[in-house]
Amino acid sequence: MIRFWELARCAGVDEDEQPFPGMVVPYQGANVVVLDTEGADLQVVADHRGVEIEEFDAADLRKTLNETNTELSKPDVDAQYRASLLPRLVSSYSKPRFFRIHGKKHVIGFPGAQLQAKSKKKVETTLRVVVLDAMTVKIAIRNVTVRDDQGAVVYHAAKPCDPEKERDGMNAVWIPQTNMSFELVPSQSAFIDIRDKATRTELGKGFGLRDPDSAVFPPELTPAKMEEVFKKHLVADAALTFFLVDKLRGGDSGLTLPSGMAFIRGNHGLTTFAHEAGHFLGGSVVKGAWDDLHHTYDKDEKKDLRMLMRDGGAGWKIPFKQAELFRGFFKRHTVH
Repeated sequence: MIRFWELARCAGVDEDEQPFPGMVVPYQGANVVVLDTEGADLQVVADHRGVEIEEFDAADLRKTLNETNTELSKPDVDAQYRASLLPRLVSSYSKPRFFRIHGKKHVIGFPGAQLQAKSKKKVETTLRVVVLDAMTVKIAIRNVTVRDDQGAVVYHAAKPCDPEKERDGMNAVWIPQTNMSFELVPSQSAFIDIRDKATRTELGKGFGLRDPDSAVFPPELTPAKMEEVFKKHLVADAALTFFLVDKLRGGDSGLTLPSGMAFIRGNHGLTTFAHEAGHFLGGSVVKGAWDDLHHTYDKDEKKDLRMLMRDGGAGWKIPFKQAELFRGFFKRHTVH
């Protein structure tokens, strides 16, 4: 079949987008796509002058991807990571051609320009290309601290996180696929002091206690019941504040509330922070109520291994339509 498809996984080419595959190119940057020609003599042209097409010999790139394939196939590699990022091996039988698409001249928004592969008789296949300027989302990542039985201030999570490492992990997912990056707003750990009367009162209300003085900070959090406690710990300049705690009720790795706070379990996955950002930035107000971006699920395959927004453990893939949704967040919600 003559078609465009991704070479590197989760790098900004969505070959499954309908009616045409979609591609994200950073403004003043480039991205790579493969065209299966099936041996046909094709001319590749764009309908927008902001798209520049460079055909190249991908021998070095293919070698690198083959080496990546070997590394990811090792038994000690995280299964979700492998399923999401294992490169596709390029077969010479389909007579592939390799193109580097540049976005040097113009920003091109959604639905994008059209890159068409034409034979003498017709357009054989089409690729939609958007050229997106860089977009920054400010976040804060705060390890939660509490008092232990002796009154000393300790991390709530047995495994606290490194905010810069988590930020870098988010950017590795989001930048190639949306040209959105996350910037850390400086912040310290968030100290929840159970000795503070106002904190005990808020906890008591959240948990419906008759006597607020009996309130304790639990080892396993129910975020919706503790939202008032954490509101005062939101970082003012951040659109989204993450709180790292030990455990969440129900065994979730993460949970995001519309007030701009997300809770992450200490023992979380590689893309949990990126996934929870997706729930927030993909959210919309529907009939006056917040509706976050729901989990994806492939009803035909009964699995959804690659998608960032899958249920049961996030992958890496951000589809073309979701990239558009995420980038529109601040237009939908100017308050943030």
